[in-house]
Amino acid sequence: MQIMADVHTHTVFSHGKGTIEQNVIAAMEKGLKVIGIADHGPGHPAYGVRRPKVPAMRREVDRLNRLYHREIRVILGIEANLISRSGKLDVPESILPAFDFVLCGFHRGALPYGVRDAGQLWLRNAFHPDEDTVQDNTQAYLNALEQYRIAALCHLGEYIPVDMALIAPAAQAKGTLIEINNRHAKPETAQLKEALSAGAQFILSSDAHEADAVGGFERAMALCRQAGVPEGRVVNAAGFAGHRPAWLE
Repeated sequence: MQIMADVHTHTVFSHGKGTIEQNVIAAMEKGLKVIGIADHGPGHPAYGVRRPKVPAMRREVDRLNRLYHREIRVILGIEANLISRSGKLDVPESILPAFDFVLCGFHRGALPYGVRDAGQLWLRNAFHPDEDTVQDNTQAYLNALEQYRIAALCHLGEYIPVDMALIAPAAQAKGTLIEINNRHAKPETAQLKEALSAGAQFILSSDAHEADAVGGFERAMALCRQAGVPEGRVVNAAGFAGHRPAWLE
């Protein structure tokens, strides 16, 4: 499987170790046609992107597109944090226009939307979550899909368990991709099979936190092989059989 784009990479604007340009150069060296910068949402106090930095990120991406337009396309996204059972994300409306796409994932260090959410999404998942907790986690993602235009759901099953049989068809109906994350090796094989049966489309991502990891898809490809995910269902594969979303073209 030949992958043409890596849209989930991090930089020094959150807790990555390289600059945006270093990621772009690494992507060109790997033969990629599209590179996405998707640093963590501002709701994570330890390594979320700071809102005042967003315009500088946008300017840098635009500069690099002018500089390298013959070799690669650079797109700016954000890995928004799911912060409530009601589906709230940590990206304010005021900065959304700066981004070409929005990814959505759950991270333990992000601040919950409210006290009740701290109990529902954080504490209950910390110790052997039961089936009710799994359904609450799932509902949080379903609610987010209804409220936001989400390009892809990131590393599903990492940090909090979910019911893929419910999430995958809802994501497909909204045009949202299921990410197969190389860094976390998520979703696991069984969940990928459920998503495949539900008609989901997928995107492979490195989730690189340093330039050397950009374009690294070995673990993600292994998951595809184990779950039987065909190249025709992977939107950033050369052999994708459908119409790619506009933000990825």
